[in-house]
Amino acid sequence: MNKDTMNWNRLSLRKWVGPETQILGDSPYSVYEWHTKDGVFYVGMGKWYRFNDVNKKSRSKEFMDVYSNNFCWPVIVACGMSEQETRRIERELIEKYVNDGAHLVNKQYVVDFYHTPANLQKYEAMRARARERNREKTELITNIKYSERIIENGTTEIPSIFMFKGGCDELFPFLYACRKMNCTVKFANEQIEVKPDCRSIAQDIELSFYAATAKHPKIANDYVRYLGNLSLMKWS
Repeated sequence: MNKDTMNWNRLSLRKWVGPETQILGDSPYSVYEWHTKDGVFYVGMGKWYRFNDVNKKSRSKEFMDVYSNNFCWPVIVACGMSEQETRRIERELIEKYVNDGAHLVNKQYVVDFYHTPANLQKYEAMRARARERNREKTELITNIKYSERIIENGTTEIPSIFMFKGGCDELFPFLYACRKMNCTVKFANEQIEVKPDCRSIAQDIELSFYAATAKHPKIANDYVRYLGNLSLMKWS
């Protein structure tokens, strides 16, 4: 092995170097994340196989606590760049996750990154904004019926719109919360998909019809009776 280069494309690294990994050269440096099913809990950088190095001597107590109590795995975000570029990417990732409200166990590094009073104030402000967003999300879904079905940044499947017996008063607050939580909703019976980033007046009208029918099933019964008596349905 050349001490100055690393072949990031080789088969033995495919477990960690995926299609979304930025391979920027053959330097042994990489930026990586550690994940649990709940998301990223650590962002780091290093040389060679540092991304997969896990032991009490090389990792903090906070890292080992998460690692020991969860199913965890590393993901290489970028590799093959210079040490300076590696540090820049790592810091940008940390800032992004802090701004998004992620709970990183390498918090001390985050604080060190914002080591000047002005930057430390910026860090605290970012954390405060993240806490406020999380509080707003919690308050948003507290009084929403069926909020337990909402999957943040994911997809939830509901058997039928007709299960919203409260009609529009139940359905649309639920869909609003889903949009705020970036959750796609699929209604299996009606084969309707409601995406959080796509509003359609036509779809809203369609959903309103289904919701009204769910609240007032007589509408459906009247229509079925109408279909059963089409021969009698004449204007004259």
